Amino acid sequence: MPNFMKSDIERPRVARELYEWVQRVHGEFGKTAKGKSALRRRSAPYLKELLEEIWPLANYALLFFPERSDVRFQPVIGNQSYDALLIDESGSTLCYFEITQALHNEAGYQDRLRREHLEQYGHAPLTGPPLRRNADSGFIAETWGECVDHSDAVEITFCQIRAAIEVKATKVYAANTALIIEFQGIHLQQANDQAALDALAKSTLCGLASRFSELALIDEIARFGFRYLIPGGRAT
Repeated sequence: MPNFMKSDIERPRVARELYEWVQRVHGEFGKTAKGKSALRRRSAPYLKELLEEIWPLANYALLFFPERSDVRFQPVIGNQSYDALLIDESGSTLCYFEITQALHNEAGYQDRLRREHLEQYGHAPLTGPPLRRNADSGFIAETWGECVDHSDAVEITFCQIRAAIEVKATKVYAANTALIIEFQGIHLQQANDQAALDALAKSTLCGLASRFSELALIDEIARFGFRYLIPGGRAT
């Protein structure tokens, strides 16, 4: 498995360099069964931060700053009130980033179980009954996905995004902090579904994120995303 240090993660990079570095590290882990298991279990040092904070940041950078060479993205590991910085060429901070996934509460628990299900059975259902761990064996019963109405799947995704914003909106952040929400966009591939998310963000989600200077909604593999400057904020 690849071995990377905190200093490797926190090195400032331009957008495309950051994206390519994250993809390269992820690809190195994916070359072996041990590495794939580490990805699913977040078991290697800094792998949780890489996948849950820096991966979304890299996708954000690629979508909205792909050719910018005058700014750099700097992940910051620790317990501070932000996960990354946007800095200029002199090293001055332009913006703080708070980064999260639309996987809070039960959705987050189910995501962890799906990754374990993938480890045990080679597939991970996105739909169907909730996964449950056997209290005696510790294993998860094999479960298969079920057909669901497309509109229901879209609504679940919207609710997960909203829940993530509501959780983050209860905390205190530095001025000029942007909120990046990564979500599973597999059910939002149609243009009308993406337009519906855009409309929801403008009518409701930006209001929920009013303590931030910016709200960004990012598909987990950077197929699409939206970026909103919050009125009254000081986004860069």
